[in-house]
Amino acid sequence: QLKMAGYEAEEIQAIFKAGIDTGTPNIDQLIDGIKEGRIKLTEFATAVPDSLKPAIKSLGMTQEGFQDLSKAIANGGDGGKEAMVEVAQAVLDIKDKTKQAEAGVAIYGTLWQEQGTKVAETIVNASKEVVTLTSNVDIMNRAVDGIDNEPATKLKESMTKLETSLIPVKTELAE
Repeated sequence: QLKMAGYEAEEIQAIFKAGIDTGTPNIDQLIDGIKEGRIKLTEFATAVPDSLKPAIKSLGMTQEGFQDLSKAIANGGDGGKEAMVEVAQAVLDIKDKTKQAEAGVAIYGTLWQEQGTKVAETIVNASKEVVTLTSNVDIMNRAVDGIDNEPATKLKESMTKLETSLIPVKTELAE
């Protein structure tokens, strides 16, 4: 479901990390809540049940705006990911805890009852966690470049070159 929503492997890892960071006692259940939310949100792209209308109002959205986000989630890709974050943030922004719980259950299902705001927090915080493979490689290369320029590294390289260049002399002396 996360892949269908447009998430790449490193983003899914960030979701797991963000979920763990919430202190959830059951990460599998938390991820199931996110997946259930994605499924329900895609269903809302075509029809919004009357029972959901109070939750949409609590989110501070119009029915059309909510359905636009649901359509983006159904389409996946970057737009789907952004819509998932926007919906999750809107749920977290509801000040009245009763209305927040109603919206959470309406969107994320019964797993919201088990995990509460941790479902939405995971989605929002994961969007801040994602670091691409390219940026990780760049960070590593900068660190290695810094190590390569240190005097101890230069000395070790010189010693290795000296050792290698002395192999013929050592071989001659051994014979």
